[in-house]
Amino acid sequence: MVHCPAEGLEMLEALESDGCLAGHHRLYVVRARLFEMAGDRQAAVENYRVAASRTTSLPERHYLSIRAAQLAAESAPASNGRAPRGKRAARASGPRKTPSRRPSSGAGPAVTYARAS
Repeated sequence: MVHCPAEGLEMLEALESDGCLAGHHRLYVVRARLFEMAGDRQAAVENYRVAASRTTSLPERHYLSIRAAQLAAESAPASNGRAPRGKRAARASGPRKTPSRRPSSGAGPAVTYARAS
């Protein structure tokens, strides 16, 4: 991106006032992404939700709803005392378990899980 998200948001306002794209779900998707890049997660969540409600494509609605939920979860404070979930939490929890094969006795698949180093 050559310019900052704020300039992109200004350009979107001009497009929306034009009338051709006013109310179109893709306008809300772009606005949500720009708010996300600018660090305003709450505004991004709201725009992703509006975009999801306006699209007629089920896969797109599903993606936008998930994206809104992910951002909402990331921006919500962890008040239940649990560790945060996600990629960072998985890395912080220690080594992952990876499957390893051992000889089978013929009774079925013999897959055990050993810690990867």
